[in-house]
Amino acid sequence: MNLRFWKRSLLFLLLILGGVTVPALIFYKQVIATPPQVSDLSVLQDKRQETAPQFYTLKHNWLKKNQAGFWELYLEGAPFERGVYGGKLCRDILEAHESAFVQGVEEKIHSRWYLQVLKLFVAWFNRDLPDHVPLEYQQEIYGWSLAASDSFDYVGPKYHRKLNYHAAHDIGHALQNMGLVSGCTALAGWDGASADSTLLLGRNFDFYIGDGFARHKMIAFVNPDSGIPFAMVTWPGMVGTVSGMNLEGLTVTLNAGPSGIPQGAKTPVTILGRRILQYASTIEEAFYIAEETETFVSENIVVSTGKPRRVVVIEKTPEQTILYETDNEHLVCANHFQDSVLWQSEENEKALRQTSTAYRYRRMEQLFTQNQPLTPAKMAAILHDYRGMDNRFIGLGNEMAIDQLIAHHSVIFQPEKLMMWVAGMPAQIGSFVAYDLREVFRKAPALQTPLEISDEVLSLPADSLLSSPGYADYLRYKHLSESISKAAKKEKQVDSELLKAFERLNPEHYYTYEVLGDYYSAIGDCASALTYYQRGLTKAIPWLKDREHLEEGKKRCM
Repeated sequence: MNLRFWKRSLLFLLLILGGVTVPALIFYKQVIATPPQVSDLSVLQDKRQETAPQFYTLKHNWLKKNQAGFWELYLEGAPFERGVYGGKLCRDILEAHESAFVQGVEEKIHSRWYLQVLKLFVAWFNRDLPDHVPLEYQQEIYGWSLAASDSFDYVGPKYHRKLNYHAAHDIGHALQNMGLVSGCTALAGWDGASADSTLLLGRNFDFYIGDGFARHKMIAFVNPDSGIPFAMVTWPGMVGTVSGMNLEGLTVTLNAGPSGIPQGAKTPVTILGRRILQYASTIEEAFYIAEETETFVSENIVVSTGKPRRVVVIEKTPEQTILYETDNEHLVCANHFQDSVLWQSEENEKALRQTSTAYRYRRMEQLFTQNQPLTPAKMAAILHDYRGMDNRFIGLGNEMAIDQLIAHHSVIFQPEKLMMWVAGMPAQIGSFVAYDLREVFRKAPALQTPLEISDEVLSLPADSLLSSPGYADYLRYKHLSESISKAAKKEKQVDSELLKAFERLNPEHYYTYEVLGDYYSAIGDCASALTYYQRGLTKAIPWLKDREHLEEGKKRCM
Protein backbone atom coordinates (compact mmCIF):
# COMPACT_ATOMS: atom_id res chain seq x y z
CA MET A 1 0.00 0.00 0.00
CA ASN A 2 1.21 3.54 -0.82
CA LEU A 3 0.59 7.08 0.27
CA ARG A 4 -2.19 7.49 -2.33
CA PHE A 5 -4.52 5.48 -0.06
CA TRP A 6 -3.79 7.72 2.90
CA LYS A 7 -4.32 10.87 0.81
CA ARG A 8 -7.65 9.61 -0.54
CA SER A 9 -8.76 8.61 2.97
CA LEU A 10 -7.72 11.95 4.43
CA LEU A 11 -9.56 13.79 1.64
CA PHE A 12 -12.63 11.67 2.34
CA LEU A 13 -12.52 12.66 5.99
CA LEU A 14 -12.11 16.33 5.15
CA LEU A 15 -15.18 16.11 2.93
CA ILE A 16 -17.04 14.55 5.84
CA LEU A 17 -15.90 17.37 8.11
CA GLY A 18 -17.30 19.84 5.60
CA GLY A 19 -20.63 18.09 5.47
CA VAL A 20 -20.26 17.28 1.76
CA THR A 21 -20.36 13.49 1.72
CA VAL A 22 -22.52 12.05 4.49
CA PRO A 23 -24.03 13.39 7.68
CA ALA A 24 -21.74 13.35 10.70
CA LEU A 25 -24.15 11.08 12.54
CA ILE A 26 -23.70 8.29 9.98
CA PHE A 27 -19.95 8.70 10.20
CA TYR A 28 -20.13 8.49 13.99
CA LYS A 29 -22.17 5.29 13.88
CA GLN A 30 -19.75 3.71 11.42
CA VAL A 31 -16.56 4.37 13.36
CA ILE A 32 -17.49 4.27 17.06
CA ALA A 33 -16.97 0.83 18.58
CA THR A 34 -19.95 -0.60 20.45
CA PRO A 35 -19.24 -2.34 23.79
CA PRO A 36 -19.65 -6.13 23.68
CA GLN A 37 -22.58 -7.91 25.29
CA VAL A 38 -22.00 -9.06 28.89
CA SER A 39 -24.57 -11.33 30.55
CA ASP A 40 -23.59 -10.87 34.21
CA LEU A 41 -23.14 -7.29 35.44
CA SER A 42 -23.21 -8.12 39.16
CA VAL A 43 -19.46 -7.43 39.55
CA LEU A 44 -20.19 -3.74 39.01
CA GLN A 45 -21.58 -3.59 42.56
CA ASP A 46 -18.33 -4.73 44.19
CA LYS A 47 -16.13 -2.09 45.81
CA ARG A 48 -12.43 -1.93 46.43
CA GLN A 49 -10.95 -1.57 49.91
CA GLU A 50 -7.80 0.35 50.82
CA THR A 51 -6.47 -1.85 53.61
CA ALA A 52 -3.07 -0.11 53.83
CA PRO A 53 -1.38 2.87 52.14
CA GLN A 54 -1.10 2.12 48.39
CA PHE A 55 -2.59 -1.35 48.88
CA TYR A 56 -6.08 -2.03 47.53
CA THR A 57 -8.11 -5.24 47.54
CA LEU A 58 -11.28 -6.42 45.85
CA LYS A 59 -12.19 -10.01 46.71
CA HIS A 60 -9.08 -12.02 45.75
CA ASN A 61 -7.78 -9.26 43.45
CA TRP A 62 -5.37 -6.60 44.64
CA LEU A 63 -3.04 -3.74 43.69
CA LYS A 64 0.01 -2.52 45.55
CA LYS A 65 3.08 -0.40 44.96
CA ASN A 66 6.45 -2.00 45.64
CA GLN A 67 9.65 -0.50 46.99
CA ALA A 68 11.16 -0.17 43.51
CA GLY A 69 8.46 2.35 42.58
CA PHE A 70 6.17 0.39 40.27
CA TRP A 71 2.81 -1.29 40.77
CA GLU A 72 1.99 -4.97 41.24
CA LEU A 73 -1.51 -6.11 40.18
CA TYR A 74 -3.22 -9.46 40.66
CA LEU A 75 -6.40 -10.31 38.73
CA GLU A 76 -8.40 -13.52 38.37
CA GLY A 77 -11.69 -14.71 36.94
CA ALA A 78 -13.73 -14.18 33.78
CA PRO A 79 -12.80 -11.52 31.18
CA PHE A 80 -15.33 -8.83 32.12
CA GLU A 81 -14.73 -9.48 35.81
CA ARG A 82 -10.97 -9.06 35.36
CA GLY A 83 -11.48 -5.79 33.52
CA VAL A 84 -13.96 -4.36 36.00
CA TYR A 85 -11.84 -5.29 39.01
CA GLY A 86 -8.68 -4.00 37.31
CA GLY A 87 -10.40 -0.69 36.62
CA LYS A 88 -11.76 -0.36 40.14
CA LEU A 89 -8.38 -1.16 41.70
CA CYS A 90 -6.47 1.16 39.36
CA ARG A 91 -9.01 3.94 38.94
CA ASP A 92 -6.68 6.67 40.28
CA ILE A 93 -3.61 5.72 38.28
CA LEU A 94 -5.78 4.88 35.25
CA GLU A 95 -6.72 8.55 34.89
CA ALA A 96 -3.15 9.75 35.51
CA HIS A 97 -1.79 7.35 32.93
CA GLU A 98 -4.34 8.30 30.29
CA SER A 99 -3.51 11.94 30.96
CA ALA A 100 0.18 11.20 30.33
CA PHE A 101 -0.64 9.31 27.13
CA VAL A 102 -2.94 11.97 25.70
CA GLN A 103 -0.54 14.75 26.68
CA GLY A 104 2.31 12.88 24.98
CA VAL A 105 0.34 12.64 21.74
CA GLU A 106 -0.72 16.27 21.88
CA GLU A 107 2.88 17.40 22.44
CA LYS A 108 3.97 15.57 19.31
CA ILE A 109 1.16 17.09 17.24
CA HIS A 110 1.17 20.82 17.88
CA SER A 111 -1.78 21.75 15.63
CA ARG A 112 -5.19 21.35 17.28
CA TRP A 113 -6.85 21.26 13.86
CA TYR A 114 -4.55 18.50 12.63
CA LEU A 115 -5.06 16.62 15.89
CA GLN A 116 -8.81 16.62 15.32
CA VAL A 117 -8.40 15.44 11.73
CA LEU A 118 -5.96 12.75 12.84
CA LYS A 119 -8.37 11.61 15.56
CA LEU A 120 -11.13 11.18 13.01
CA PHE A 121 -8.79 9.51 10.56
CA VAL A 122 -7.63 6.95 13.14
CA ALA A 123 -11.27 6.32 14.06
CA TRP A 124 -12.09 5.68 10.40
CA PHE A 125 -8.96 3.59 9.88
CA ASN A 126 -9.77 1.44 12.95
CA ARG A 127 -13.50 1.20 12.28
CA ASP A 128 -13.27 -2.59 11.81
CA LEU A 129 -10.99 -3.12 14.81
CA PRO A 130 -13.63 -4.98 16.92
CA ASP A 131 -13.83 -7.64 14.18
CA HIS A 132 -10.19 -8.52 14.84
CA VAL A 133 -10.15 -8.56 18.65
CA PRO A 134 -11.42 -11.79 20.30
CA LEU A 135 -14.60 -11.34 22.35
CA GLU A 136 -12.74 -12.32 25.54
CA TYR A 137 -10.44 -9.32 25.24
CA GLN A 138 -13.21 -6.99 24.11
CA GLN A 139 -15.06 -7.83 27.32
CA GLU A 140 -11.95 -7.33 29.42
CA ILE A 141 -11.24 -3.96 27.77
CA TYR A 142 -14.88 -2.99 28.29
CA GLY A 143 -14.57 -3.78 32.00
CA TRP A 144 -11.50 -1.55 32.26
CA SER A 145 -13.20 1.23 30.28
CA LEU A 146 -15.97 1.57 32.86
CA ALA A 147 -13.39 3.11 35.22
CA ALA A 148 -12.11 5.56 32.61
CA SER A 149 -12.23 9.27 33.36
CA ASP A 150 -14.79 11.63 31.87
CA SER A 151 -11.93 14.10 31.34
CA PHE A 152 -10.94 12.47 28.06
CA ASP A 153 -14.36 11.91 26.53
CA TYR A 154 -13.37 14.51 23.92
CA VAL A 155 -10.96 11.88 22.57
CA GLY A 156 -13.82 9.41 22.17
CA PRO A 157 -16.33 7.34 24.15
CA LYS A 158 -14.66 5.33 26.89
CA TYR A 159 -14.83 1.83 25.40
CA HIS A 160 -14.03 3.09 21.91
CA ARG A 161 -10.90 4.91 22.95
CA LYS A 162 -9.66 2.16 25.28
CA LEU A 163 -10.03 -0.37 22.46
CA ASN A 164 -8.22 1.93 20.05
CA TYR A 165 -5.37 2.52 22.50
CA HIS A 166 -4.50 -1.15 21.99
CA ALA A 167 -3.51 -0.30 18.44
CA ALA A 168 -1.18 2.52 19.58
CA HIS A 169 1.81 0.16 19.54
CA ASP A 170 0.98 -0.72 15.92
CA ILE A 171 0.40 2.86 14.78
CA GLY A 172 3.56 4.00 16.57
CA HIS A 173 5.72 1.26 15.09
CA ALA A 174 4.18 1.63 11.64
CA LEU A 175 5.41 5.23 11.88
CA GLN A 176 8.83 4.17 13.18
CA ASN A 177 10.35 5.16 9.85
CA MET A 178 9.28 8.70 10.74
CA GLY A 179 11.17 8.47 14.04
CA LEU A 180 8.19 8.67 16.40
CA VAL A 181 9.39 5.72 18.49
CA SER A 182 12.76 4.29 19.34
CA GLY A 183 13.97 0.73 18.97
CA CYS A 184 13.83 -2.29 21.26
CA THR A 185 16.69 -4.77 21.67
CA ALA A 186 16.71 -8.32 23.10
CA LEU A 187 19.33 -10.99 23.89
CA ALA A 188 18.97 -14.66 24.81
CA GLY A 189 21.63 -17.18 25.78
CA TRP A 190 21.47 -20.83 26.84
CA ASP A 191 23.52 -24.01 27.33
CA GLY A 192 27.20 -23.03 26.97
CA ALA A 193 26.33 -19.33 26.76
CA SER A 194 24.72 -19.39 30.23
CA ALA A 195 26.60 -19.83 33.51
CA ASP A 196 24.21 -22.53 34.78
CA SER A 197 23.13 -23.60 31.25
CA THR A 198 19.52 -22.40 31.78
CA LEU A 199 18.07 -20.03 29.22
CA LEU A 200 18.20 -16.30 30.00
CA LEU A 201 16.39 -13.68 27.94
CA GLY A 202 16.59 -9.93 28.50
CA ARG A 203 14.95 -7.06 26.68
CA ASN A 204 14.40 -3.30 26.80
CA PHE A 205 11.00 -2.08 25.65
CA ASP A 206 11.63 1.41 24.29
CA PHE A 207 8.14 2.52 23.27
CA TYR A 208 8.27 6.20 24.25
CA ILE A 209 5.60 8.85 24.29
CA GLY A 210 6.92 11.10 27.04
CA ASP A 211 8.39 10.57 30.51
CA GLY A 212 4.98 10.38 32.18
CA PHE A 213 3.98 7.26 30.25
CA ALA A 214 6.37 5.01 32.20
CA ARG A 215 5.55 6.40 35.65
CA HIS A 216 2.58 4.06 36.05
CA LYS A 217 4.35 0.89 34.93
CA MET A 218 3.06 -2.28 36.53
CA ILE A 219 3.59 -6.01 36.53
CA ALA A 220 0.26 -7.81 36.23
CA PHE A 221 -0.20 -11.37 37.49
CA VAL A 222 -3.29 -12.79 35.80
CA ASN A 223 -5.07 -16.05 36.61
CA PRO A 224 -7.74 -16.24 33.88
CA ASP A 225 -10.71 -18.59 33.89
CA SER A 226 -9.37 -20.15 30.67
CA GLY A 227 -5.83 -20.69 29.49
CA ILE A 228 -2.55 -20.44 31.43
CA PRO A 229 -1.81 -18.07 34.35
CA PHE A 230 0.80 -15.50 33.36
CA ALA A 231 2.70 -12.36 34.33
CA MET A 232 3.28 -9.39 32.04
CA VAL A 233 4.93 -6.00 32.35
CA THR A 234 2.31 -3.49 31.34
CA TRP A 235 0.40 -0.29 32.23
CA PRO A 236 -3.10 0.48 33.56
CA GLY A 237 -5.88 -0.56 31.18
CA MET A 238 -3.60 -2.54 28.86
CA VAL A 239 -5.03 -5.96 28.07
CA GLY A 240 -2.50 -6.79 25.35
CA THR A 241 1.02 -8.09 25.98
CA VAL A 242 4.42 -6.68 25.04
CA SER A 243 6.56 -8.62 27.57
CA GLY A 244 5.42 -11.62 29.59
CA MET A 245 5.91 -15.19 30.82
CA ASN A 246 3.33 -17.86 31.65
CA LEU A 247 3.36 -20.66 34.22
CA GLU A 248 4.30 -23.19 31.53
CA GLY A 249 7.63 -21.36 31.17
CA LEU A 250 6.89 -19.73 27.80
CA THR A 251 7.90 -16.09 27.27
CA VAL A 252 6.68 -13.55 24.73
CA THR A 253 8.27 -10.21 23.88
CA LEU A 254 7.48 -7.87 21.00
CA ASN A 255 10.07 -5.97 18.96
CA ALA A 256 8.88 -3.75 16.12
CA GLY A 257 9.68 -5.01 12.64
CA PRO A 258 10.20 -2.99 9.45
CA SER A 259 6.69 -1.94 8.41
CA GLY A 260 5.11 -0.33 5.43
CA ILE A 261 2.05 1.89 5.81
CA PRO A 262 -0.86 -0.33 6.92
CA GLN A 263 -3.94 -0.66 4.70
CA GLY A 264 -6.50 -1.14 7.43
CA ALA A 265 -7.14 -2.42 10.91
CA LYS A 266 -6.40 -6.04 11.73
CA THR A 267 -5.47 -7.62 15.08
CA PRO A 268 -3.20 -5.37 17.20
CA VAL A 269 0.11 -7.14 17.79
CA THR A 270 -0.27 -6.73 21.55
CA ILE A 271 -3.52 -8.72 21.39
CA LEU A 272 -1.69 -11.40 19.40
CA GLY A 273 1.05 -11.39 22.06
CA ARG A 274 -1.59 -11.82 24.78
CA ARG A 275 -3.21 -14.78 22.97
CA ILE A 276 0.17 -16.52 22.71
CA LEU A 277 1.01 -15.83 26.34
CA GLN A 278 -2.36 -17.07 27.63
CA TYR A 279 -2.88 -20.06 25.36
CA ALA A 280 0.50 -21.40 24.18
CA SER A 281 2.77 -23.74 26.14
CA THR A 282 5.08 -24.62 23.22
CA ILE A 283 6.73 -22.72 20.39
CA GLU A 284 4.69 -24.75 17.91
CA GLU A 285 1.46 -23.57 19.54
CA ALA A 286 2.74 -19.99 19.58
CA PHE A 287 3.58 -20.15 15.88
CA TYR A 288 0.15 -21.57 15.04
CA ILE A 289 -1.59 -18.71 16.86
CA ALA A 290 0.66 -16.16 15.13
CA GLU A 291 0.17 -17.70 11.69
CA GLU A 292 -3.62 -17.74 11.90
CA THR A 293 -3.82 -14.14 13.13
CA GLU A 294 -3.93 -11.23 10.69
CA THR A 295 -1.95 -8.16 11.79
CA PHE A 296 -1.64 -4.78 10.13
CA VAL A 297 2.01 -4.08 10.94
CA SER A 298 5.19 -6.15 10.93
CA GLU A 299 6.62 -7.45 14.19
CA ASN A 300 9.41 -9.56 15.63
CA ILE A 301 7.75 -11.81 18.21
CA VAL A 302 10.45 -13.39 20.37
CA VAL A 303 9.22 -16.60 21.99
CA SER A 304 11.25 -18.78 24.35
CA THR A 305 10.71 -21.89 26.46
CA GLY A 306 12.75 -23.33 29.31
CA LYS A 307 11.84 -26.96 28.62
CA PRO A 308 13.12 -27.50 25.99
CA ARG A 309 15.59 -24.61 25.99
CA ARG A 310 14.68 -22.86 22.79
CA VAL A 311 14.33 -19.31 21.48
CA VAL A 312 12.82 -18.27 18.15
CA VAL A 313 11.73 -15.08 16.46
CA ILE A 314 8.36 -15.25 14.75
CA GLU A 315 8.94 -12.69 12.00
CA LYS A 316 5.46 -11.55 11.05
CA THR A 317 4.29 -9.21 8.33
CA PRO A 318 0.72 -8.63 7.10
CA GLU A 319 1.49 -11.15 4.33
CA GLN A 320 3.88 -13.70 5.86
CA THR A 321 4.73 -15.52 9.10
CA ILE A 322 8.28 -16.88 9.27
CA LEU A 323 10.00 -18.86 12.06
CA TYR A 324 13.60 -17.72 12.55
CA GLU A 325 15.95 -19.81 14.69
CA THR A 326 19.73 -19.77 15.12
CA ASP A 327 22.16 -22.69 15.35
CA ASN A 328 24.16 -20.79 17.98
CA GLU A 329 23.61 -20.85 21.73
CA HIS A 330 22.49 -17.23 21.74
CA LEU A 331 20.10 -15.01 19.79
CA VAL A 332 19.92 -11.25 19.31
CA CYS A 333 16.85 -9.38 18.10
CA ALA A 334 16.64 -5.67 17.30
CA ASN A 335 14.17 -4.13 14.83
CA HIS A 336 14.96 -5.82 11.54
CA PHE A 337 14.28 -9.26 10.09
CA GLN A 338 17.00 -11.92 10.03
CA ASP A 339 15.49 -14.83 8.10
CA SER A 340 16.56 -15.03 4.44
CA VAL A 341 12.94 -14.84 3.27
CA LEU A 342 12.47 -11.29 4.62
CA TRP A 343 16.09 -10.12 4.80
CA GLN A 344 16.07 -8.59 1.32
CA SER A 345 12.63 -7.02 1.51
CA GLU A 346 12.46 -3.32 0.69
CA GLU A 347 11.29 -2.39 4.19
CA ASN A 348 14.06 -4.43 5.84
CA GLU A 349 16.83 -2.99 3.68
CA LYS A 350 15.52 0.49 4.41
CA ALA A 351 15.50 -0.17 8.17
CA LEU A 352 19.06 -1.52 8.08
CA ARG A 353 20.27 1.48 6.08
CA GLN A 354 18.34 4.31 7.71
CA THR A 355 17.79 3.43 11.40
CA SER A 356 19.78 2.35 14.44
CA THR A 357 18.72 -1.31 14.35
CA ALA A 358 21.87 -2.72 12.68
CA TYR A 359 24.15 -0.77 15.04
CA ARG A 360 22.28 -1.93 18.16
CA TYR A 361 22.37 -5.50 16.88
CA ARG A 362 26.17 -5.36 16.50
CA ARG A 363 26.55 -3.72 19.90
CA MET A 364 24.45 -6.43 21.54
CA GLU A 365 26.57 -9.12 19.88
CA GLN A 366 29.66 -7.37 21.21
CA LEU A 367 28.27 -7.15 24.74
CA PHE A 368 27.32 -10.83 24.63
CA THR A 369 30.87 -11.77 23.65
CA GLN A 370 32.30 -9.65 26.47
CA ASN A 371 29.92 -11.03 29.12
CA GLN A 372 29.47 -14.74 28.45
CA PRO A 373 28.67 -16.99 30.15
CA LEU A 374 25.55 -15.04 31.04
CA THR A 375 24.10 -14.63 34.53
CA PRO A 376 21.11 -12.51 35.58
CA ALA A 377 23.52 -9.86 36.91
CA LYS A 378 25.47 -9.77 33.64
CA MET A 379 22.25 -9.57 31.66
CA ALA A 380 21.14 -6.62 33.79
CA ALA A 381 24.46 -4.87 33.09
CA ILE A 382 24.01 -5.46 29.35
CA LEU A 383 20.50 -4.02 29.37
CA HIS A 384 21.81 -0.97 31.25
CA ASP A 385 24.67 -0.37 28.80
CA TYR A 386 24.59 3.20 27.49
CA ARG A 387 27.78 3.17 25.41
CA GLY A 388 28.39 2.52 21.73
CA MET A 389 30.60 0.05 19.88
CA ASP A 390 33.94 -0.69 21.54
CA ASN A 391 32.61 1.05 24.68
CA ARG A 392 32.78 4.43 22.96
CA PHE A 393 30.86 7.10 24.85
CA ILE A 394 28.18 8.41 22.47
CA GLY A 395 26.27 10.63 24.89
CA LEU A 396 23.58 9.66 27.37
CA GLY A 397 20.22 9.02 25.72
CA ASN A 398 21.57 8.12 22.29
CA GLU A 399 19.30 5.67 20.46
CA MET A 400 22.34 3.75 19.23
CA ALA A 401 22.88 2.47 22.79
CA ILE A 402 21.15 -0.58 24.23
CA ASP A 403 19.92 1.59 27.11
CA GLN A 404 18.57 4.85 25.71
CA LEU A 405 17.29 5.91 29.15
CA ILE A 406 13.73 6.12 27.80
CA ALA A 407 12.58 2.48 28.16
CA HIS A 408 9.09 1.84 29.45
CA HIS A 409 10.50 -1.31 30.99
CA SER A 410 13.51 -3.57 31.14
CA VAL A 411 12.95 -7.24 31.97
CA ILE A 412 14.90 -10.51 32.29
CA PHE A 413 13.32 -13.97 32.02
CA GLN A 414 14.65 -17.36 33.17
CA PRO A 415 11.78 -19.57 31.95
CA GLU A 416 13.20 -22.91 33.11
CA LYS A 417 13.06 -21.67 36.72
CA LEU A 418 9.95 -19.50 36.17
CA MET A 419 11.96 -16.48 37.33
CA MET A 420 11.72 -12.93 36.03
CA TRP A 421 13.36 -9.64 36.97
CA VAL A 422 11.75 -6.24 36.33
CA ALA A 423 13.79 -3.02 36.53
CA GLY A 424 12.62 -0.31 38.88
CA MET A 425 12.33 3.44 38.55
CA PRO A 426 13.57 5.85 37.41
CA ALA A 427 14.32 5.29 33.70
CA GLN A 428 14.49 1.52 34.38
CA ILE A 429 17.99 1.84 35.88
CA GLY A 430 16.75 1.10 39.39
CA SER A 431 17.05 -2.30 41.02
CA PHE A 432 15.88 -5.40 39.12
CA VAL A 433 13.09 -6.89 41.27
CA ALA A 434 13.03 -10.72 41.16
CA TYR A 435 9.81 -12.76 40.98
CA ASP A 436 9.37 -16.52 41.25
CA LEU A 437 6.10 -17.07 39.42
CA ARG A 438 5.35 -20.30 41.27
CA GLU A 439 5.57 -18.47 44.58
CA VAL A 440 3.65 -15.43 43.35
CA PHE A 441 0.67 -17.45 42.13
CA ARG A 442 0.75 -19.57 45.29
CA LYS A 443 0.55 -16.50 47.54
CA ALA A 444 -1.47 -14.08 45.43
CA PRO A 445 -5.08 -15.31 45.85
CA ALA A 446 -4.92 -15.11 49.65
CA LEU A 447 -2.95 -11.85 49.92
CA GLN A 448 -4.89 -9.39 52.09
CA THR A 449 -1.95 -7.44 53.55
CA PRO A 450 0.86 -5.70 51.59
CA LEU A 451 3.45 -8.45 52.01
CA GLU A 452 6.37 -8.63 49.60
CA ILE A 453 5.76 -11.10 46.80
CA SER A 454 9.17 -10.55 45.17
CA ASP A 455 12.32 -12.50 45.99
CA GLU A 456 14.49 -9.96 47.77
CA VAL A 457 17.49 -12.31 47.91
CA LEU A 458 17.62 -12.75 44.13
CA SER A 459 16.83 -9.12 43.27
CA LEU A 460 19.66 -7.16 41.64
CA PRO A 461 20.98 -3.72 42.68
CA ALA A 462 20.37 -0.50 40.78
CA ASP A 463 22.82 0.55 38.09
CA SER A 464 25.67 2.75 39.30
CA LEU A 465 24.61 5.45 36.83
CA LEU A 466 21.58 6.20 39.02
CA SER A 467 23.67 7.63 41.87
CA SER A 468 26.26 9.33 39.66
CA PRO A 469 26.51 13.06 38.85
CA GLY A 470 26.17 12.06 35.20
CA TYR A 471 22.54 11.04 35.61
CA ALA A 472 21.64 14.27 37.39
CA ASP A 473 23.32 16.14 34.54
CA TYR A 474 21.31 14.13 32.04
CA LEU A 475 18.02 15.03 33.69
CA ARG A 476 18.98 18.72 33.52
CA TYR A 477 20.06 18.22 29.92
CA LYS A 478 16.65 16.84 28.96
CA HIS A 479 14.90 19.77 30.61
CA LEU A 480 17.14 22.35 28.93
CA SER A 481 16.87 20.71 25.50
CA GLU A 482 13.08 21.09 25.64
CA SER A 483 13.33 24.70 26.82
CA ILE A 484 15.84 25.68 24.12
CA SER A 485 13.82 23.94 21.39
CA LYS A 486 10.66 25.78 22.47
CA ALA A 487 12.54 29.08 22.49
CA ALA A 488 13.84 28.37 18.97
CA LYS A 489 10.31 27.80 17.65
CA LYS A 490 9.31 31.19 19.05
CA GLU A 491 12.61 32.77 17.89
CA LYS A 492 13.28 33.87 21.46
CA GLN A 493 16.77 34.57 22.82
CA VAL A 494 18.25 32.25 25.47
CA ASP A 495 20.95 33.33 27.92
CA SER A 496 24.38 32.50 26.46
CA GLU A 497 25.66 31.04 29.73
CA LEU A 498 22.70 28.65 29.80
CA LEU A 499 23.52 27.53 26.26
CA LYS A 500 27.13 26.85 27.23
CA ALA A 501 26.01 24.92 30.29
CA PHE A 502 23.68 22.85 28.11
CA GLU A 503 26.54 21.91 25.79
CA ARG A 504 28.73 20.82 28.72
CA LEU A 505 26.03 18.53 30.12
CA ASN A 506 26.09 16.02 27.24
CA PRO A 507 28.91 16.96 24.83
CA GLU A 508 29.18 13.58 23.04
CA HIS A 509 25.53 13.40 21.99
CA TYR A 510 24.84 14.54 18.43
CA TYR A 511 21.46 15.89 19.54
CA THR A 512 23.15 18.53 21.70
CA TYR A 513 24.50 20.15 18.53
CA GLU A 514 21.26 19.68 16.62
CA VAL A 515 19.39 21.61 19.33
CA LEU A 516 22.01 24.38 19.41
CA GLY A 517 22.28 24.52 15.62
CA ASP A 518 18.52 24.81 15.25
CA TYR A 519 18.39 27.47 17.94
CA TYR A 520 21.06 29.70 16.37
CA SER A 521 19.53 29.17 12.94
CA ALA A 522 16.13 30.26 14.26
CA ILE A 523 17.48 33.53 15.70
CA GLY A 524 19.47 34.29 12.53
CA ASP A 525 23.02 33.57 13.81
CA CYS A 526 24.14 31.42 10.89
CA ALA A 527 27.82 31.42 11.82
CA SER A 528 27.13 29.82 15.21
CA ALA A 529 24.55 27.47 13.70
CA LEU A 530 27.07 26.26 11.11
CA THR A 531 29.62 25.53 13.84
CA TYR A 532 27.18 23.40 15.80
CA TYR A 533 25.81 21.55 12.78
CA GLN A 534 29.38 20.66 11.79
CA ARG A 535 30.18 19.41 15.30
CA GLY A 536 27.02 17.33 15.35
CA LEU A 537 28.05 15.60 12.12
CA THR A 538 31.20 14.30 13.85
CA LYS A 539 29.18 12.41 16.47
CA ALA A 540 27.41 9.03 16.44
CA ILE A 541 24.07 9.62 14.69
CA PRO A 542 21.39 6.89 14.82
CA TRP A 543 19.06 7.73 11.94
CA LEU A 544 19.78 8.81 8.37
CA LYS A 545 17.09 11.48 8.72
CA ASP A 546 18.98 12.97 11.70
CA ARG A 547 22.18 13.19 9.64
CA GLU A 548 20.24 14.72 6.76
CA HIS A 549 18.74 17.31 9.12
CA LEU A 550 22.23 18.37 10.21
CA GLU A 551 23.47 18.38 6.60
CA GLU A 552 20.56 20.54 5.46
CA GLY A 553 21.15 22.96 8.33
CA LYS A 554 24.80 23.18 7.39
CA LYS A 555 23.95 23.94 3.73
CA ARG A 556 21.51 26.67 4.72
CA CYS A 557 24.20 28.42 6.71
CA MET A 558 27.05 28.19 4.21
